[in-house]
This record gives sequence, C-alpha cells and structure tokens, in this order.
Amino acid sequence: MGLIDRATGSVQNFDAGEITPGDFIAACPDGQILFTGIPRSGGEARLFRMNGDGGGITQLTTSGIARNPSCSADSAVAYFSLGTDVDVSLWSVPVAGGTPKNLVPPDNYHIATVFRDGTRAVLFGIRQEKFGAVITDLATGHRRPPVSVDKGSGNVMGLSPDNRAFVADVLQDGGNTFLVQPFDGSPAHSLFNPVPETLTDFAWSPSGKQLAVARLKLSSDVVFILDVTGKDQTGKETH
Repeated sequence: MGLIDRATGSVQNFDAGEITPGDFIAACPDGQILFTGIPRSGGEARLFRMNGDGGGITQLTTSGIARNPSCSADSAVAYFSLGTDVDVSLWSVPVAGGTPKNLVPPDNYHIATVFRDGTRAVLFGIRQEKFGAVITDLATGHRRPPVSVDKGSGNVMGLSPDNRAFVADVLQDGGNTFLVQPFDGSPAHSLFNPVPETLTDFAWSPSGKQLAVARLKLSSDVVFILDVTGKDQTGKETH
C-alpha cells in the first residue's frame, strides 16, 4: 500500500507493521484509508483504517471475513461486507472505531455496496444464470425487483457516480468492457471499446468525470529447459 504522486510518479510506501494487507482498499473523502488485512495473530481478514500518511492504523472489526470497504460522504462511517463469495452480509462501523452494525443480513449475493447518501444499498449476484443487482432500502428493508445485465461475469461491479446505474464488467465483441446499466430501465451503454485484458477493478474521480481502470495482462515466454545432466531434450550435450 502507498501513495503515487501523479505529477512526478514517485511512490511512497506505507508500513503496515505486522498486518498482512488484504485484497481491498478504499479512500474516504477526507483522506483516511480503509483496507482489509490479516492481523498478527493470523486468521481471517479484518477491516482497518489509517491516516492519509499511513499512520494511525486502527483495527475496526474483530470477527468475520471483511471485504469491499467504502466510506460515507462525511468520512464518519465505514461500510463493508462480511462473509463468503456467495453469502455476504452488509455492515457499518464508525471510522473512528466502535461497535459494527448489521445493515443487511446474510443473503445469496457476493458483493454489497452502499449508495453515497447512505440510505440504500445495492446487492450484486447471479440469478437465473444472469448477473444482476437488487436495491435495498436500509431503513425499511424493502427490495426493488432485480436489474439484470446479459454477459456480465460478476467479477467487478459498482455504482455510477450519480448512483443511478450499476457498472459491471461484461464480455462484448470478443473483449472486456464495463457496461453502465441504469436502474430505471434505460438502455445500457459501454464505457469504452472492449479490450483483451481482464478487468480487475475501477474507481471514479471525486468529480465523477474520470475513470481509472485496472487491467490484468498475461504474457508468457519460451523457455529452453535443460535436464540435470546438462543435456537438452534432444540428448545433445550443451555448453
């Protein structure tokens, strides 16, 4: 974990001490950082917070597998999921520390995300062989009918900056792109032309006008293998 200066490209690495960083990290509007990690004692990934300079690390959860943290608009509340890939529950906890609160009980979804206004959450999962999302009112528990998208893999998903659509990775024209699917049933549209690389994550700028996308590119090399006798696989001596 660390910071990159966009102007110079210099990198500042953070020392998490005896915490092994996990797979998830998120920034709050005020610069605080939420991340998952495995404590010194081992076991499951917990939720932690740190200051923007990497100091002041505080553990926020003590049980369950913490995943997908996000921050409220006022940087006071951390939202996160607990559970396995197909049966998560949604929780909140004060960023300053406190008692976690269950917002949505465990269900057959694998990612839950809270809207910026903190009043609703969207649950992502596979239903009837289609990837889709369900909006849940956090005060009443009422759920809207699912919104589905064809050819969605369900690997990466999130909300648009205006909270009016969900964004998901899809296979399109032989490549991968992100599809924006409005909740009101309006036509979906892709954010960019399909690319061959696997899409692993994305994030919006604070203004919502720029999109950062992480792509996984695999490459392989031809390797000439020698056996322990120093011969190639034709049996000839090599020097």
